[in-house]
Amino acid sequence: MATKIKCDSCGYKNNTMDDLVCRMCSQKLDPNKRWNDAVDPTVGINRSVARGAAKTVREKNEGPSEDQIVYVGDFAICYVFTVLGGRRLILKPGEVFTFGRGESCDYKIDSRACSRRHARIHWSGDPPAPEVIDLESKNGILVNGEPVPRKNLEDGDELTIGPFTATLRVLPATDIDQAESIDRLSATTTTTQRLVGEVKLISVPWLLQHFERLKESGTLTVYGEDAGGYVALISGVPIAAAYGRDLEVTGVEAIRAIAKIRTGRFAFSPRADATPQAINASLAEIFAPAGPPQRRRPPPPRRRGPPPSTGGYRKRR
Repeated sequence: MATKIKCDSCGYKNNTMDDLVCRMCSQKLDPNKRWNDAVDPTVGINRSVARGAAKTVREKNEGPSEDQIVYVGDFAICYVFTVLGGRRLILKPGEVFTFGRGESCDYKIDSRACSRRHARIHWSGDPPAPEVIDLESKNGILVNGEPVPRKNLEDGDELTIGPFTATLRVLPATDIDQAESIDRLSATTTTTQRLVGEVKLISVPWLLQHFERLKESGTLTVYGEDAGGYVALISGVPIAAAYGRDLEVTGVEAIRAIAKIRTGRFAFSPRADATPQAINASLAEIFAPAGPPQRRRPPPPRRRGPPPSTGGYRKRR
C-alpha cells in the first residue's frame, strides 16, 4: 500500500508525499489529506490513471515500442503527450484513446470538471496524425487555450481537459529523452509566439542550419520580394518545403530556392504543421557544395631579358 495525497481543488488522488503541489492542477496540497492505494510497479502510477497494455503513461527513461512509431520516409517519429509531473504518454498510431472520469476510459481524470467520456484521440491521413474530438462533454476541451469541438494536433499544441493539461510533442523515436529536453525558441512564451526578422541581416541557410544544430521543431516561412516559401522541421530534420507564388516547387529544390532569397522577412513558428514529403536529406547534405571548384592553372611567369639561348650563335648588331 502506498500513501497518497488527494487534491481538494480537482480531486486528483495520485499525488505522492513528496509533492508540494498537485500534479494535475498545480494547486497547493494539504499533507493531511492522505489515503492509501495500490500502485502498479510496472508502470509507476496508479492503475486507474492509465489502462490497457499498450495505453500506459511511461516513466521518463522508457522509450516507445515498435507499434508506437510512425515512419515518415526514412525518419521514425512518435507522438508524445508530456504530462505534468514529468510523466509521458506515448500514443499508438491508429488506436483510439479516450479521456474522462469514467472507469472505462484509457486515461482517467479524477475530477468533477470532466465528463465520464470527455474526449478521444483518433487518427487520420498517411502517415497517421492525431486529432482530438470533444465527446459532447459538459465543459468542453481547450487546445492552446481556445475551446474547440475537434482539432488536428500538431507539435507544441497544449491540450486542456478540466484540470488535466498536456503538451503534444512530435519527437524522433531514436532518442526522445534528449529531444524532449532541448530548449525551444518559444520555451518562455506562448505557443503562438514567433521569431521574426530581416533576411538581409540573417541569411536563410544560416537560420536553417542553426535550427538543425538545435534539433528544433517548427516552420520557417520566408517572404521574398517576388515569391516566398516555407520549410517545416521536426527535430532539425526537414519534412516538408514549398516555394513560389503558388508554392508549386516542393522538396529539396524548394529549400534551395528559399535559401537564395536575399531580401525580405522571415518568421519561425514552433509548430511543424505541414504534410510530410519524401525529402530524405538533412540540411547539411542539401547545402553541401557539389565538389571542390576546379582551379585554373596559372599562366607561366613572364621572363625578363632576352629569351634563353637555343644553342646557336646570336648575330651581333
